[in-house]
Amino acid sequence: MGRSGMTLVELMVAIAITGIIMTISITVFVKQYDSYRRNQGAKTAQTDSLFGIEMLKEDIGIAGWGVTPKMAFYVEDGGSNGTDRIYINDVTVLNPRSEADLEKMVDTTCAACIPYGDESPTVTVSGGNATNNVGAKVPVANVPAIVWVGGKTTRNWTKANGELNATSSGNGTMTPAIEYCADGGNSSRCDGPAALWTLRKFSRSTGGQMVAVASDVADLQATYYAGTTEYGARNCSTGTNCSMTSFNAASIQWVKIFVVTRSRDKTRPPTDPSSCRPAMANRLAGTNKTADCGYEYRTYTTTIGPLGNVAH
Repeated sequence: MGRSGMTLVELMVAIAITGIIMTISITVFVKQYDSYRRNQGAKTAQTDSLFGIEMLKEDIGIAGWGVTPKMAFYVEDGGSNGTDRIYINDVTVLNPRSEADLEKMVDTTCAACIPYGDESPTVTVSGGNATNNVGAKVPVANVPAIVWVGGKTTRNWTKANGELNATSSGNGTMTPAIEYCADGGNSSRCDGPAALWTLRKFSRSTGGQMVAVASDVADLQATYYAGTTEYGARNCSTGTNCSMTSFNAASIQWVKIFVVTRSRDKTRPPTDPSSCRPAMANRLAGTNKTADCGYEYRTYTTTIGPLGNVAH
């Protein structure tokens, strides 16, 4: 007489085997999904920087056009715990279709230098932001500038009333600038929209406000070479921050830019040190498990010889 069904033992064995197979399947699926998330995170971290870094690279590449080399650009060091800011002379103040501007380019070594003096000019806000509506007039002191003062390059040097001035106290000349800033998750680092982890550009052409040009950016660093010294590097022999005592763009042969991006979501264990923001230039690695760790990071590095500097 044949058997009509499974015994209890056989049923339990079948259930156990099915459970093992399901566990293995789920484990494989989870690992594949985690791998997918990590790959997507890495892809996001890599691609999000490309547009912004190419824009930054192009602007630095023509730094010094229309001005004397010492006013080509300026780097504001954020120190060991902050992002850097980069200021580049704004060539858009010269119109190649303007006969007057063409004459300036021929007759002067600083055609793009514009002394604002006491005229208190303004720029018009085009997109609006938290403090200024569309069409509002923003003081020119809110627009970045590079000034040669006291034997060194500075940015946004202002008088007491906030107006940019290039003639007082024996100062030389001034040129409007393009500013690049990455907030690095710090809302007070860059002026502008509330969105964090962005690379932002600020110039006359952006209507007097910060404009995001790349997202998921965790850090912006710059080092520069004068002679055999790399300034802004942690291992520089002259100090931790290693910034030039008197910043002079004319003595700099090369500028190295570091843009660090991160995945949009946490895809790795925050306890894994390799998942934290990497040390870059003179900025220390991130250690905050909530803000700095658990992400996929990618670093985009480019070395540029500014056009206006014949030293390189």
